[in-house]
Amino acid sequence: MERSVKKKRTTCYYKVLGISIRAGQEEIRSAFRYLAMKWHPDKNPNNPRAAERFREVLTAYETLINPRMRGRYDRMRGYLKTKAKPQAWTDLHSDENDGEAASFDEIFQDVFGFGKPKVRTLRGCDLRFDLQVPRSSIGRGHHEEISYERLVFCRSCNGNGASRSGCIRCGGSGEHEETLSVRIWIPPGIEDGMRIRVVGGGDAPYAAAAPGDLILLVHVVENC
Repeated sequence: MERSVKKKRTTCYYKVLGISIRAGQEEIRSAFRYLAMKWHPDKNPNNPRAAERFREVLTAYETLINPRMRGRYDRMRGYLKTKAKPQAWTDLHSDENDGEAASFDEIFQDVFGFGKPKVRTLRGCDLRFDLQVPRSSIGRGHHEEISYERLVFCRSCNGNGASRSGCIRCGGSGEHEETLSVRIWIPPGIEDGMRIRVVGGGDAPYAAAAPGDLILLVHVVENC
């Protein structure tokens, strides 16, 4: 999701949440809890901008609360050079954070305390793709072709990086980028802000674990 599946954004997610680039996960959760309650559309029925601000806050939270997604975002923005102790959150293979899918339901269970209890299982990370759909086409169903990159288990070195240095394909990381092209069915009547889940379309960095999902966030636009 995150490298090439979304168009480049100018808004800094840290500024959206009002936190430092060195913020820990508890600070991220606290900031989201406050802003989600402030901008939730149900609490702002007369504010047309509330839904937009809420989605922006949610996107920032989804990205920064997930260590793998946060690492990609920080590399893309050049924030790694300014972090005092990046190792505190870049351990992408720890049991605590690996495979945590930052889905909408999971976030609200975490922040607001409702939803079904979550059983942790090792799986790849979910990816997000911002999909623009022309308003003229929402009255009828149609297909969209998308391409994006995900991380997959390196079978050239069986994930061990050829002793962490000698694998040309993954550079010793045990995983590499794979480009996927997917044909997506857009159902008639789709609305702005709706999500489409492509099961198994996310990161697949483990040989014996399920991949994450690809989550398409729909943006209805006048011209596409």
